Amino acid sequence: PGQTLVTVFVNGAPSIGAIFNLGVPFPSPTLIENVTKGTNGLFHFSFTNTPGAVLGVVATTNLGLPLTNWTPITGVKELSPGQFQFTDPQTANSGWRFYCVRAM
Repeated sequence: PGQTLVTVFVNGAPSIGAIFNLGVPFPSPTLIENVTKGTNGLFHFSFTNTPGAVLGVVATTNLGLPLTNWTPITGVKELSPGQFQFTDPQTANSGWRFYCVRAM
């Protein structure tokens, strides 16, 4: 997100570059729902937010660490506009973890 320079090439000939602002929706406060741990040991939750927002999940086993030292975890999917789902693929192999949903 932010300003970017775009040049379009047609048959090898470049256009004049143009600067434009590539924006993404601003996330709203997150409402976490449906927190479960499946029989396979995987931790799962869903949450709502602004449709199209770019969100991620970070995790830690130590709440004393600054948020910048938490580990990013893949697995956030937007199932329908504003409806997100997260499954931690590593939960079955780890103990307690704390999670935070944040704008990326």
